[in-house]
Amino acid sequence: MQSEKQVLYKEPPFQVKKMLERYRTMKNSLFKRAFAAAAAVPLALTQCLTVANAASINNADIAAVEAETVAADNKTVTLNGEGGLVYITPGKEADGNDYYEKSGDDANGYTFVKDSTWNETALGKITSITKKSGKIDISEFVAEAVKRAGNHKDTAAKIAANLGDVNYTISNEGDITLTCELSDVVPSLTAGDARYAGITVAGTLTAVIKGSSLDDTKVEGEVYFTADNGKVYKGTAMADYALAKIDELKAASADGELTKEAVYLEKQLKKVSTWTDKALAKTTEEKTYASFPELVAAAKATRYAKKAEAKFKKEIPSSATEAASNATVIKYYDKAISKLNSGAGIDVQISAKELGEFADAIKNIKAQLNAGTATFYGEFDDDETSAVAEYFMSEYGLEVTKSYKTVDVTADYSGIKNGEASVDFQMKRVVEAVTTTTTTTETTTTTETTTTTSDTTTSTTDSTTSTTDTTTSTTDTTTSTTETTTPGETTTTTRTVYEAGVVNYTVAAKPGFYLNIDKEFNKDQIESISYSVDDSYISYDEEGNVVNQVVDKKGTDVDITDKVDFGTQTPANVFTDEEPVFSHLINVYASEDIEGVAKAGDKLVQKNGRDVAVVAYVGVKGDGDLNFKADAKDSSLVLGWYAKMSTGKDPETEVFSNSNLITYLNEAGERVVREEYDKTLDDFAAFLCDVDNENAADNWYALKPARKIMSSDASFILAMYSKASVGTEPNRENWNTVLGDFAKAE
Repeated sequence: MQSEKQVLYKEPPFQVKKMLERYRTMKNSLFKRAFAAAAAVPLALTQCLTVANAASINNADIAAVEAETVAADNKTVTLNGEGGLVYITPGKEADGNDYYEKSGDDANGYTFVKDSTWNETALGKITSITKKSGKIDISEFVAEAVKRAGNHKDTAAKIAANLGDVNYTISNEGDITLTCELSDVVPSLTAGDARYAGITVAGTLTAVIKGSSLDDTKVEGEVYFTADNGKVYKGTAMADYALAKIDELKAASADGELTKEAVYLEKQLKKVSTWTDKALAKTTEEKTYASFPELVAAAKATRYAKKAEAKFKKEIPSSATEAASNATVIKYYDKAISKLNSGAGIDVQISAKELGEFADAIKNIKAQLNAGTATFYGEFDDDETSAVAEYFMSEYGLEVTKSYKTVDVTADYSGIKNGEASVDFQMKRVVEAVTTTTTTTETTTTTETTTTTSDTTTSTTDSTTSTTDTTTSTTDTTTSTTETTTPGETTTTTRTVYEAGVVNYTVAAKPGFYLNIDKEFNKDQIESISYSVDDSYISYDEEGNVVNQVVDKKGTDVDITDKVDFGTQTPANVFTDEEPVFSHLINVYASEDIEGVAKAGDKLVQKNGRDVAVVAYVGVKGDGDLNFKADAKDSSLVLGWYAKMSTGKDPETEVFSNSNLITYLNEAGERVVREEYDKTLDDFAAFLCDVDNENAADNWYALKPARKIMSSDASFILAMYSKASVGTEPNRENWNTVLGDFAKAE
């Protein structure tokens, strides 16, 4: 379970539909932003492997859920626009927070940074694949490689003929392992000469892409060869293995000669160590380029590029767009995309030319090599600039002067001799903004505007605000007042004040699941809570309400986790069945005096008037369809879920509840899953039906994948329903009677 932080100036958790979806949703957009990473190829490969492989259940509701789940995955993939691969949400994410971090400020304004979350989406997509192993057909690409081997076409063909299928496996943690069997190539390279009958060159080539490392923004990988004798060779040791085998062939030959294929291979293999050492030793100063085409031009000017152009009698393209417009590039790019689309049932609508144009649009580039590490930094235009500007004005009262995106890539190949390397890919949005207080009135008549500004400094520590133009705050105050008057309309005044000593709270908490018969909330919901005394810009409306707050100088965080509780609030007294509301804001109180901040029993409140609170879901035990009663329908719902899990369905992606809050009846009378629904609410419904699990320590927060909802749960629900049908109250005591040994101890 991921922690949810209540960030200053954000909407409270109960006003968002998709709590925790930042880390768990797979349906917003198909592997959103994942292509932006250097790991794009293996991630795309995993999408190819996603196929339906689970048995169906003869149940109309379950079949409808499955159909909706499959349909949700059949998304169009684009480069730009909402859900595109380089898209970063302009404002708040699904959990209600915007995740902008203030990275600096000066007399000219502020700078905010927001990270892309491509890695979270990519890792979630990989781990959600149900078909964890299979084969990949690369015959077309191998045939083309052989065709383009020039004078060594015969050698390439002989080696290719000994390559087996490429197999893949995907671990539960997201690691992708690709293997390819190499049968003995000696007979092919020696034309079946009997002198070499005792020598074999065979084994398994393995590449591991560590998707599990995507918890961070880094993709790690390794390559190694396992010989037929079981010995493992990593990195350059693979070339050493091959050279040793060639020496064996020489020794077995009467004259020490080799076939032309073996001679060519020996020559190339001897270069591997030299090439590797040169690559690891290469160091350059950081170089800057105004654009990607300028970088390409610099590369074309090197002697290596000129030598390559002379050797192959072809000019290196001058830009990524030019390279991507090449007929051969388009042919094989389109083939790869076609395999991806047909294999994963998706629709990637990104052309090679579009990718080339995107690369050429990167500017202000910095690149450097440093003994085993390559770094690349670049900037590109933010297509969401207008939406970003609108968000910052409405949320912070700041005028955006510039918004752009950056890519920062670090390729670490220092372990290449051991077959290990990694790529760290970070994408961010950078927003530059200035303080402004503006009231705009649309009218066709003449507008008269008066602005009054006054600065006052006092030595007192109490803050007093007048109803006119002068404001005095704690120790240091700057007040700007803007009044806009339109003839015949009311004057609107907004004041922005610089206040020292503003108390702000930061909470890390997770949602909790409770029954309406529970007597208390679990304080472990609050993972941490602290306060800081900050200097901030505060904007007030005419009624004195805080409409905006921007922290200028943040004070030291003081932990008060052990000094708070939930007061007299309990699941029983916040529960209501008058309307379909299951999530509640549970206010946080000081359980003892917090010096200079709150007294014991005080409710903690932010400067903007919002209560410091956590989210709790409260419902009726056994009520899986969320209609405030446990009955035979809920028992059937549990049996359907148990059947799906018994056939290998993924509890992470399957929908548990058939509540009208989560599903609906379409025009054909079929129950299908809503396009947008509260994922946490579905986990909560599963909690309500996991009726025999109350004694588990994690029961109050465990999600569907961590639960074992069995046929016995259905039996318990049905038994309680039978009792309730004859007037028995479904209270704690009577539930304990039904559950017997599974009952929760009071």
